[in-house]
Amino acid sequence: MDERTIVTKKDVRTRMLQERSRLARDPDLQAAFRAALDGCSARLPYGVCVGGYVPFRGEPDISESLCARDHSVILALPYALADGRMVYLRRGKGKLEKDALGIPAPMFEGGTEVVPDVLFVPCVAYSTLGHRLGYGKGCFDRYLAACDPRPVAIGVAYSALVAEASLFEAHDERLDALLTEKGLLDVSGRFAKLCTPKGEKKPRRGRRGLERRRERFF
Repeated sequence: MDERTIVTKKDVRTRMLQERSRLARDPDLQAAFRAALDGCSARLPYGVCVGGYVPFRGEPDISESLCARDHSVILALPYALADGRMVYLRRGKGKLEKDALGIPAPMFEGGTEVVPDVLFVPCVAYSTLGHRLGYGKGCFDRYLAACDPRPVAIGVAYSALVAEASLFEAHDERLDALLTEKGLLDVSGRFAKLCTPKGEKKPRRGRRGLERRRERFF
C-alpha cells in the first residue's frame, strides 16, 4: 500500500471524526436522520436478518429504529475477535459484553452466529461512489469480502462527511447504498432488489437517473 495513501486517509479520518462529534450534538440533524432511518427500515422485507451496530464515537444511533422492528426482522450485532476477524451474533434479550475492540456486543459464549441479509455499516466518511472510510482496521472490508452471497451493505453517515473518491483504493470494498439525514441513495440497486416483492418487476434505472439522484442527495 502506498504510504502517501495511508497518511491521507489518516488525516481525513482525524478531521472527519472531529466533525462527526460536532454533528452528533445537533438535535435538528438527529431528528432528520431518525426520519430517514425510519423510512429506510420500513422498507425492509419481513423475516430478513439485519446487521446493526452499537453506536461508538459519535456514530449515528440506529438501534431504536431497528429494535422497533424486531417483530418482523432478525437483528444481529457485530463481534470483533482478537484475531482480527468479525462475526455477527443474533441480538437476543441477554446482556452485552465488550468484544476485542471494546465495543458492546452479544455474549460470544453460547451466542448464535448469523450471516445478515442487510448490514448497516457506520462510516467515518464516504464517497458518492459508495466507498467507506472506517477506523483503519479493515474489519468490515474483510467481512464483506469473505461473504458469499454478500449482504446488502448500507453505509451510515451524516451527509457532510463526504470525501473524494480518489482517497480510496481498488481493494476497498464498496457499499451498496448510503443512508444520511437526507435519505437513502441506492448506489448499486441491490437494496431496491432486496425490497422488491418476489414476482414483481423492479423498475430499470439508467445511469443518468442515478447521477441526478446523486446531485439531489449530496
